[in-house]
Order: sequence, then C-alpha cells, then structure tokens
Amino acid sequence: KHALNDACLHPNQAEIATVDQRGCLRLWDLAAAECVLETLVVDDGGLQVVAIAPDGREIAVAGGTVKAS
Repeated sequence: KHALNDACLHPNQAEIATVDQRGCLRLWDLAAAECVLETLVVDDGGLQVVAIAPDGREIAVAGGTVKAS
C-alpha cells in the first residue's frame, strides 16, 4: 500500500529488510515469502534507509523514530 524507500539483503541471504513511506520496517523471509517482523515509526515522516550489520545482529534505519510493535 505504501511505496518502498529502501531494501537491504540480510547477510544470511535468506531475509530482506524493507522500509516504506508510511514508516514501517519489515523483515521478510524469502523462502516462505512472508513478513516475520514489522516495526512502526512513531511519527509520520516515513523511513528512508535501512542497513543490516555484517553479523546480522542489528538493523539500522534512518528517517524517523522507531517504536517496536
């Protein structure tokens, strides 16, 4: 429903993180083709970029304040 602003392939090559104009961060399981994590932004500014640490243990986003759902 909302345009994607960025996507990042997880180092495990099995997941992808996306951020959209609504302000959602989603982690997708590529094999199952389903969302396994969704986090919403507190404000309406949307998320612009996403990055995943090389060890896969952290995801960073920019463009808003993140609140776990």
